[in-house]
Amino acid sequence: MKHYTEKEWAKIVQTTPGYVGKWEPTPFNLDRVAAGELPAEYIGKRNLLSYEPGHGTVLLTEGVHFTIGG
Repeated sequence: MKHYTEKEWAKIVQTTPGYVGKWEPTPFNLDRVAAGELPAEYIGKRNLLSYEPGHGTVLLTEGVHFTIGG
């Protein structure tokens, strides 16, 4: 799991706004949760696209793939 400090996270948000977001409780996402395509615990969590060597560009979700703090 990756760990970002608050300062590192703020820099990521400022420099890559198109690649940082949050799993919002939209009808689309809630339908995906109901269909079992998206874990319910993702709703409300932050996410970002990241390049991972050997895997390419992947979507990472807070609490599952990275943490922020400290």
